[in-house]
Amino acid sequence: MNICDRFKKKPIARTSLYALIEQIVSVLTSFIVVVVIARGFGAESVGEYNGVMAALALLLGIANFGTQAVIAREVAVRKLLLKRYIESALVIRWFVSLPIALIFACFINRVFFDFVPLTFVILIAIYSFLLGIVNLFYNAYMSLGLFSWFAVYSLASKCLLVFVVILIAEFTTWGVFEVVLSMCVVTLGAILGMYYQVRVLKGYFRTRFSFRLSAYLIKKGVVVSLAGVAEAVTLRIDMVMLLAISGAAITGLYSIAAQIYLAFIMAPVVIIRVFFPVYVRLLAESTIEAGNLFLRYRRGALYFGVIISSITLFLGEEIVLLLFGKEYHEAGKYLSLLSVGILVVVLNRLYMSVLLAYDEREKYLKITVVGAVINVIGNAVLIPLYGAIGAVLMTIVAEALVLALAWINASKRQQYAIPAEL
Repeated sequence: MNICDRFKKKPIARTSLYALIEQIVSVLTSFIVVVVIARGFGAESVGEYNGVMAALALLLGIANFGTQAVIAREVAVRKLLLKRYIESALVIRWFVSLPIALIFACFINRVFFDFVPLTFVILIAIYSFLLGIVNLFYNAYMSLGLFSWFAVYSLASKCLLVFVVILIAEFTTWGVFEVVLSMCVVTLGAILGMYYQVRVLKGYFRTRFSFRLSAYLIKKGVVVSLAGVAEAVTLRIDMVMLLAISGAAITGLYSIAAQIYLAFIMAPVVIIRVFFPVYVRLLAESTIEAGNLFLRYRRGALYFGVIISSITLFLGEEIVLLLFGKEYHEAGKYLSLLSVGILVVVLNRLYMSVLLAYDEREKYLKITVVGAVINVIGNAVLIPLYGAIGAVLMTIVAEALVLALAWINASKRQQYAIPAEL
């Protein structure tokens, strides 16, 4: 049996590879968009774009009611119910989440970012909402082991998006607003393709309202939703507060470093997404086997974190200069400091996924809320004193605290399958 045949017989490895490739392309797409905005429209434009995106990411976590995470867990053990879950989740997203997202957009524009045009904030809210729909299909396809179909639509749409964004920036007189508008159109096209493919694979279904199932999804997801917001606060509140306190220019420099930092941690994070449904299924069969799977994933996360943290620590400034140019050299210092947090973030996402697998939603929420509160308080104190450096320090401290709490609680939950040491 050759390598290809063995690979075909290992669905976890195959799905992990597909997911990793898709996630690399996703990260590259987001990164190219930031590079185009930074080089074509300046630090203030990229600061406004990333700052508003970060603010909306925090609020949309509430508006989505955690349906994405709930469906990932439920479909992993009840595959036959995918059709009904997707139906109800789409109704919740379009008729509840979208209006809330638009209200949030108006609110943050009026209260925090009145120097940013309201139409631009609303457009970013719509784009963020559409990305949430894509992630909904992502979890559904992943849990069903049909990720190759998702990858086809996702990769095609991202390649088209990059082409359109570069075309607008290089060959037209349009601005950032038109860039985001084109991203909305391309993403909507990808969603329609994914929806059609679910119908082909799982039979015809229509988007319909089921009060009972929708209430069930919201009830199950509300705690996860709040925890997701708290988690997003830990990762993104620094950009939001920098934009509100220090302005768009310094936020633009910091957000470039943060974008590279987030890009580096996305590869292991997507592998953890593959790990989650498989781990849930194994728990029902053998906690020992589930623990062994956890150990393999943790070993890989450690290797990746140490290597990438080391590279970024010593070559952070060179990476920024190569990608963005000399005018953004200060962002290289921020990236080198952020490198310390890469290993911490990767490990805490793995341990937190274990808590979700055991349906320990309240512990998950408490841990993320503690990290978020510490981060907000720390940023409120340090950003006025030290600017972006203060934001870097609080990001690392908050993530380290979340890791420590997640490790302690996950070890208590299944001590014989998950050793106490990191």
